[in-house]
Amino acid sequence: MFRYLHEEDNGRWAIIREAQERAFKTVRNTGLTVILDKGELDNIHPTDKKPVGERMALQAEKLFYGKDVSAFGPMYKSCVYKDGGMELCFDHAEGGFDIAGDISGFEIAGCDKRFFPADAQLRGERIFLSAKEVFAPMYARYNFVNYGDVTVFGKNGIPLAPFRTSLSDVK
Repeated sequence: MFRYLHEEDNGRWAIIREAQERAFKTVRNTGLTVILDKGELDNIHPTDKKPVGERMALQAEKLFYGKDVSAFGPMYKSCVYKDGGMELCFDHAEGGFDIAGDISGFEIAGCDKRFFPADAQLRGERIFLSAKEVFAPMYARYNFVNYGDVTVFGKNGIPLAPFRTSLSDVK
């Protein structure tokens, strides 16, 4: 059995998730099922398979059978620097977001790439991030960890996919 408990949270699983998202965006006939909210601290594979299968089925219905279903949760697209923070734009965020508990998992950094927890404000289909420690933010990330609490979801109940920004994302 895999255990997150016995390893430092160095974010290497987040890097694997990021590679999976790149494959989804560049390889035809693929999907990306975000299930971080169904994970467990001591098991890399969720024991409750039903919601995983349901999300995969939605993507199959949309991508391969052409059905008009909401099959994806929000996915980071780009950002705009403004008002001393970063405004993040997303694909698949129609209607905005739902929050489970308090918003957490967002961090921002300046040019030194020292990340600090970010104050996240929902602005319709966008999210604005700021932090008093970061005067000129350049980078943002969400749940860029091996295992973490998931608090941001699309209106369809599918979680926001973990991400990190790069300077090439600026619009």
